[in-house]
Amino acid sequence: MIVRWRVGEKVKNGTREMCSADYVREDRRLARIYRCYAPFYDQLFGRLYRSARRRSIASLDLAATDRVFIPCIGTGLDLPELPTSVVVGLDTSAAMLTRARDKPRRGAAELLLGDARHAPFRSAVFDAAILHLALSVVPEPANAFNEVLRVVKPGGRIAVLDKFAPAGRVSSARHVANDAIRWTGTDITRSFDEILDGQPIIVLRSETALLGNYRLILLRRSEPPLGLSDRQASPVSAH
Repeated sequence: MIVRWRVGEKVKNGTREMCSADYVREDRRLARIYRCYAPFYDQLFGRLYRSARRRSIASLDLAATDRVFIPCIGTGLDLPELPTSVVVGLDTSAAMLTRARDKPRRGAAELLLGDARHAPFRSAVFDAAILHLALSVVPEPANAFNEVLRVVKPGGRIAVLDKFAPAGRVSSARHVANDAIRWTGTDITRSFDEILDGQPIIVLRSETALLGNYRLILLRRSEPPLGLSDRQASPVSAH
């Protein structure tokens, strides 16, 4: 396994760039939260989400040679469930990636410390992507999703497992509840329909999970996303 530490580095168009002050503060806040989570994250959430993770991954119908991208890989709870030979995981938390390094797996895995909003890969290099409990956490979820679309090949599949706000306007009560649980590092006011709006995506399946509080969604990328140019960055190097 290769672990690359890219601390504080944002990669876009082959150059390093700084995020806005607001997003830097949010990144740091989330880094503190997940550094605290890391030692016992698996005990808290491993069994809780295991069945839903398996259903989500099974829906991708992965071949043994498929290249799979997992932004926000966390402690690597998806790794033991994957039948593929090449997996590339990205996360902003070094503490979480350290836990992921020790997960059992069936093939090679490359773990990178980096930002899902600025994936350091060429366009259209992955056969599939997994977004489990990611879009409700990462700042600027639409940007992170755009990056997934960019690096997944046309026709590639994307599996999503997350909690999203119902379609339509988010209620005041949900905003109040979100303020109360924000310290856990998640956001329950995000709309997947808004993230998906206008994207070249076909929804193959959408169903509820975990007592209706979460959604399992299977997508297929139909065409190259408009306005997204190829990054002059390193190709996938896992083998």
